[in-house]
Amino acid sequence: MNSKNEKKKYTHATLPNSGYNCVSAGFMKSHGKTARRAEDCFRAHSVPRDHWEVVSCPGAFELPQVANRIAAQKKPDAIVCLGAVVRGENAAF
Repeated sequence: MNSKNEKKKYTHATLPNSGYNCVSAGFMKSHGKTARRAEDCFRAHSVPRDHWEVVSCPGAFELPQVANRIAAQKKPDAIVCLGAVVRGENAAF
């Protein structure tokens, strides 16, 4: 790099300690499909299998706690949380 204004381009393969986590709320009826689509997205973008992980949690209420624990323990580059609170499914809206 010749100048300070020139930015270095990174890809998932060149990032140091790169890692991506996806947390999916398991209460949703479409949970399995949502988790599979997250995995498909990582594969479609050629992210190596050892650079990502999809985990489940009981419901949308637990998403922040699980994401905080992952952030503290694994220090990933990104955490994606997938969940929904649907009015009428339960009294937790």
